[in-house]
Amino acid sequence: MRTTLVVGLAVIALALAGCGEKSGNSKGDSSLLSGLGGSPAKEGPPGPMGPQGPAGPPGPAGASLRTATSTSCASNGCPLSCSADEVLVSALCVGATGVRLSDNMQLDREGALTVRCGSTSTSLILSCAKK
Repeated sequence: MRTTLVVGLAVIALALAGCGEKSGNSKGDSSLLSGLGGSPAKEGPPGPMGPQGPAGPPGPAGASLRTATSTSCASNGCPLSCSADEVLVSALCVGATGVRLSDNMQLDREGALTVRCGSTSTSLILSCAKK
């Protein structure tokens, strides 16, 4: 019984001995073909270009961002407005000591939002996006 077990394990070990080997050729083992008298084929030229496919559907409309700058803060508060079809993204009052968000906003009858900065600001940077 031990002899049968030892012979069986030896056969399994020999069968598994070649399983871990890898060929460096990813397109196939050329040694197999050389045994049959053949050699690997050379890659042929590319085929002709196919016909152009149909146009795809239009993509979603991108958000349109508009930025405006005013530098008349000392005289009139440098007012700037977003249109009625836009929303306010940011209104930055730039001064000699730093930048801050504007806190002076007014909505007119047509729906336009006007932003102002104080007289100590040197400019106003306004960003509006389409609704």
